[in-house]
Formats: sequence, structure tokens, C-alpha cells
Amino acid sequence: MRRASTKQRPDSGRDKPHKPHKPQENPAATARQALEAQTI
Repeated sequence: MRRASTKQRPDSGRDKPHKPHKPQENPAATARQALEAQTI
């Protein structure tokens, strides 16, 4: 059973590289942080 968990870990690693593929979410997060900074 422990070996099965190790196999699932590589799957999560493949999902991480997919995040940088979405550059649209990065600017959106930065804009939200800028708005929050102005609100404070």
C-alpha cells in the first residue's frame, strides 16, 4: 500500500508544472494583491 502512495506522488508533481502553464492566473493574483494593498 505504501508503494501505491509513492506512485501517486509523481502524479502530483506533474500537476505542478501545469500551473506555470497558466500565466493568466499569475497576473490576476498580483492584481488582487495590489487591490488589497490599496485597501489597507
